Amino acid sequence: MSHSSVMAFFREHGLGASIGVLVLGVFLLIFALFCFFWPHLLKTTVVQKIDGYDYWLLILAPFIVAIAAFYLVDGILNRRKFERWVGTKRKSEFIHRIRDLEDLTTILPERYGKRLEEQKRGFGLKR
Repeated sequence: MSHSSVMAFFREHGLGASIGVLVLGVFLLIFALFCFFWPHLLKTTVVQKIDGYDYWLLILAPFIVAIAAFYLVDGILNRRKFERWVGTKRKSEFIHRIRDLEDLTTILPERYGKRLEEQKRGFGLKR
């Protein structure tokens, strides 16, 4: 798998991947808290196997949650910003924001780039 295909996958499915990693991170955090503070409640072989690693889980899980939450919020805010800027009815405002919109289409899924091109044609721009 090449670097460009991985980036293309995350460009198209980044929001879903962020949600998945966030859920995994929250699960790991809850599991680490139970292993660390209440190990008697989880009498399984899994807890016995990770006995020495519960500190690592307790340290790494919040970082996983924070990073996934950052990417999730960033993706949502970028989509809202795109919707607000591309939905303008004034050509002058659209032209003023065209560079920002083009930058956003490099990180948002491909359908946003197509929508920007449609809006450009609608305003009579040749780019």
